[in-house]
Amino acid sequence: WLDAIVMPMYASLFAGGCFLYLIRSRGANARRLFMFAASVPLSIYWTLQYQDKYTHSTALTTQFTVAAVIVALSIVFLLLALRRWSLPRIRLWFWLGCLTYPLYLTHAKAGHNVYQALGGATWPRMWLVLGLVLLVSIVLAVLVERRICPALHEWLDRTAQRLLAKLGRRQEQRAPALR
Repeated sequence: WLDAIVMPMYASLFAGGCFLYLIRSRGANARRLFMFAASVPLSIYWTLQYQDKYTHSTALTTQFTVAAVIVALSIVFLLLALRRWSLPRIRLWFWLGCLTYPLYLTHAKAGHNVYQALGGATWPRMWLVLGLVLLVSIVLAVLVERRICPALHEWLDRTAQRLLAKLGRRQEQRAPALR
C-alpha cells in the first residue's frame, strides 16, 4: 500500500521537477541544488526497476541507455532552470508546456486501457493510441485549461465574494500570482 501512495517510480522524478521549479523561480542555493542532484540517481534507480516493462529488454546496454537519457535530460533541465541555456523564443514551447498536464492525465491509464482494448499489431496500435492521447490532450489544453478553467475561476470568485458579503465579511485581496 505504501508503493501506491508514494509511487517510488515517479516520486524522484516529481521531486526533481519541483526543485528545478524552485531553482528557476527562486534561485539556486546549495540545498535546492543538492536535493535536485539527489533526485537524479534515485530517478535512475527507480526507472531501471521498471524499464524492462517499457523497453522489453534487460540488456546492460539498454539499462545504460536509459540511465544516460535521464542524466542528459537532467543536465538540460538544470541548465534551463539556471538560465545558462535557453530555448528559442517561439510559441511552440508555450503550447508544448500546456500539453504536459493533460498528457500526464491521459497517457498512462486511459492510453493503456485503449491500447489493451484495440486489437492488431503492436506498432500500429501504439501509434494510434499516441495520436489519440495527443488529440485528447490538445482538446483538454485548449478547451478546458484555456477557456473553461478561467471562466470557472471567475464564477467561483464572484460566488465567494457574494457569500462573504452576506456573512458581513470582506474578502482579502489575493496575490495576482495565485490567480
